[in-house]
Amino acid sequence: MHSSHLASILGVIEHTRNLIGTRLLPASEVLTASVQPTPESLTFAQAVTGTFQPIAEEAIWGRNMDEAWFHLTGSVPAAWAGAAVVAWVELGTEAMAYDRQGVVLNSLNSGGAFDGTSWKNARPFIPLVARCSGGEAVDLYLHASCFSHPGAVDNTGPVPGTMIPAGMPLGRVSRVRIARFDQAAWELYYDVEVLANLQGVLPANSARRAKVVAALRACCEAFIRSGDLAACRELLRPVLAAHANASALTAVAVGHGHLDTAWLWPLSTSRKKFARTTSNQLHLIERFPGYVFGASSAAHYQWLQEDHPALSAKVAAAIGAGTWEILGTTYVEPDCLVPSGESLVRQCLYGARYFTATHGRTPSYVWLPDTFGFGSGLPQILRHCGCDTLLTTKIAWNNCNRPRHHSFRWRGIDGSEVAVHYPPDGSYESTLLPDALLTGEENYGEKAELDRFLVAFGHGDGGGGPHERHLMRGARSRDLEGVPRVEYGTAASFQAYLQRHWSRLPVLTDELYLEQHQGTLTTHGDIKLRNRRLEQALAAAECLLAHGPAGAWPQAAFERMWKTLLLRQFHDILPGTSIRAVYDEALPALDTARDECLALARAFAQATCPAEPGSWLLFNSLSLPWEGVVTLPPSLHGMGVVDQHGASHPTQKEGATTVAWLRIPAQGFLRLRAAGTAPDARLRVPQAPVLRNEHVHAVFDPATGLLTSLGDLLPQQAAANEFRAYADHPAQWDAWNLELDYRTRPAATARCTACALTVSGPVRETVLVNLELGDSTIVQAISLPRHGRRVDFATTIDWRETHRFLRVAFPTAIQAPQAAYQIQHGWIGRPTHPLNEATTARIEYAAHGFVDLSEPGRGLALLNDCKYGHIVDGATLELGLLRSPIFPDPLADRGLNHVTYALLAHADGFPSAAVFAAADGLNRPPLELGAFGLPQAGLAPALSLGTPTIALETIKRAEAGTGWIVRLSNRMGLPATAQLRAARAGRLLPCNGLEAALGPALPEAAGWSLPMRPFEVQTWLLAD
Repeated sequence: MHSSHLASILGVIEHTRNLIGTRLLPASEVLTASVQPTPESLTFAQAVTGTFQPIAEEAIWGRNMDEAWFHLTGSVPAAWAGAAVVAWVELGTEAMAYDRQGVVLNSLNSGGAFDGTSWKNARPFIPLVARCSGGEAVDLYLHASCFSHPGAVDNTGPVPGTMIPAGMPLGRVSRVRIARFDQAAWELYYDVEVLANLQGVLPANSARRAKVVAALRACCEAFIRSGDLAACRELLRPVLAAHANASALTAVAVGHGHLDTAWLWPLSTSRKKFARTTSNQLHLIERFPGYVFGASSAAHYQWLQEDHPALSAKVAAAIGAGTWEILGTTYVEPDCLVPSGESLVRQCLYGARYFTATHGRTPSYVWLPDTFGFGSGLPQILRHCGCDTLLTTKIAWNNCNRPRHHSFRWRGIDGSEVAVHYPPDGSYESTLLPDALLTGEENYGEKAELDRFLVAFGHGDGGGGPHERHLMRGARSRDLEGVPRVEYGTAASFQAYLQRHWSRLPVLTDELYLEQHQGTLTTHGDIKLRNRRLEQALAAAECLLAHGPAGAWPQAAFERMWKTLLLRQFHDILPGTSIRAVYDEALPALDTARDECLALARAFAQATCPAEPGSWLLFNSLSLPWEGVVTLPPSLHGMGVVDQHGASHPTQKEGATTVAWLRIPAQGFLRLRAAGTAPDARLRVPQAPVLRNEHVHAVFDPATGLLTSLGDLLPQQAAANEFRAYADHPAQWDAWNLELDYRTRPAATARCTACALTVSGPVRETVLVNLELGDSTIVQAISLPRHGRRVDFATTIDWRETHRFLRVAFPTAIQAPQAAYQIQHGWIGRPTHPLNEATTARIEYAAHGFVDLSEPGRGLALLNDCKYGHIVDGATLELGLLRSPIFPDPLADRGLNHVTYALLAHADGFPSAAVFAAADGLNRPPLELGAFGLPQAGLAPALSLGTPTIALETIKRAEAGTGWIVRLSNRMGLPATAQLRAARAGRLLPCNGLEAALGPALPEAAGWSLPMRPFEVQTWLLAD
């Protein structure tokens, strides 16, 4: 067939399909409508007692963030007897529908009946009656919110204007009607759609394509000639009935509605979105036997249970019946690069506990379709939490190196393995059309070894899930020649399939690096700072309270604080890619939880320690001694101090504050009292900017403020601690992405306005540096303790730039092929020079407390207290500090920002215990408990660790309420033996991260030697 003739035929087919769509609603009647605008969300019971005002079609009822209740009444015309009837409602946004008894029916989203783009998700109908008698009363209530996912969005540019909050849907009453619904037109429409899509992916000269086109052409001619829908369907039946090829793979279709816990809407809106999604999916489950819907995130289920207990009960029944699947075990779908290892364990722990308590089950896999990459510490964390499979999608978005494998075994840093699967169509919102199915089959890297792959279908990001259109398409492609077979299934069944074929899966040992969204390691530094601080505060408070009686453990308080943190670790909150309203809620919530942690610590001291005015009590929660500088309380200002052993500690007065150099034993207390006076360390005349003690000699250039010498660790004519700003205009996804070549677009370097030694005393020396960069200012207090090795750069940045990426760089004289980056429960070596196309595309790496560059006999570590984006470029250590995108939050990173980073020179190469200890010390200072004496005699930790190279990740009461949990990680990566001690003799049981026993208890004792593999994580339960 000539191409121009074929194009003409295809044009006729498309035109006819649209004409068929016009037959869907052959008649409609306007309902009587009234509205009650509400300044805040009302329950159904509250709304129905309120005052409603009449409203007509085309009236505007609300704008961004507005809510309203509608009341619709009317009756079905007698002339419609025998027809199916729907309510046809478009309010310009999303809404949930109730009957007059307050029972949820389903939910709505504005748009045309056949508008199925992933960003719009139109659902304009409420099915009322399948076969009416005529005269039935219609009485509906609708709760509408101007919070729906923006429609018709162009995502090709960095700042899609229709996606800013002001561009959210306008509340406009387009239609409030009932309509006759022609099921035959609906069925024929999807017959034509599926076959028209199929012919476009079949071989051009194949017999199958010719037959499909011929059948479509005959159908169109018949429709135009007679309009007989049943006859038209009969003409297509033979080509729809042709069976899939014997070699066709099976696409396991898993229906879900990916719901961002927050993104372009706040948390409060996601609660409504999940309820609306739930109502629609329960409705589809009733209408389509065999269909199973899945939803993730224990937090979402908890919301539903609180807000809509009747819907929650229906979900529970569907889970029991096997028609609703809990997807994954986590509390939310978290970011997996920034949270600590302990946070990821708690994501699984609290998610699994919720699902087990409310539904009697929890999955043994993790469902993270939209997370922005995964570090090599994750396989062990998942295995340790009872999960053997990771199902994800977004790695398929890689710009340069698309994945060669889609089903594989992923081996982590400790040797643990989990199965991983990426849907090979590269989407978590499959349309289930033939082109999408065939793309999956053609891309599937394991199609020679495995005969099935997963397809995740349904509208997502804003929730919604599958529409009836998806199920219509899937039904037609179930066994259709030319495409893979479609089998509705579950993620759990696909997990089981992968486990059955474990030996066939290739093994990957690399991290799962996403070649997109690297900017999220830096964007919105304020949320990342609070995340780190709360993680550390929770660990410290738990460790302190483990010294007290089991009966005093505040289980509910700790669970509430942990869930506050875990919720904000969602993969669009913590990465910094949500609207301003999200951070207006998240930042205070994290601050409040941290304050509550510190209040618990002080309350513990008040209950267990004698009040001693004039004293000051501190606690070190680390499993190794802490040493460093602290600021003394006002009661000790200007004073010298002695501890409980009578030993004095250096102090110095710095204006209105006094600081001291302290050393506190592991998991130990230090009580200070006044003794003498502290010398004044402020210099009347600033001196040359040099910091020195017996370990370190750091020289700064007074003209530039740059670090020019650090022993033999910097090159000659070094310019270290240099602030560099780069033009930061990603081609798309403004807050998310960095351009591969952004380093070729330097915009500015900082200009020094002052640099001098301003403080020198028995505790520390401090160089003060003032810098300007564009319209921004940078103030640094760079300090070196008299007795320490760590040079701290306490930095305050007033950031007023737009589309600039601020970094700080430290060129070194160290030559090494790899640098060490701290990740969850360990570290990973990454190349310092690009080795291939894959490493060339890795322009930013995630790291936690440090990155280290070492060669035999010497090394230099760059530590930080709240930053995550790093790169070691040759011999230069770099840290990402701030960005300044304008979408989705035009104020991201602007204003005052605080960070302390530090340099630690060491002479032992890597891995270095000194580096881990210094990073711990920077990130977890001692708890300041107040004016108390030492705890009462006999108070001791339930469990303590006597091996400084092993990390005490947590010590806490077991969630079941009996026994103490301790989690250890051999993070240095060397074989080691942990020496664990108990306050009293007891039985020690090995557990997993969910606190389930893994084996018999060790013999009763008060101490144990526990061998640990490199990077191994162990959890133990000390029975009461």
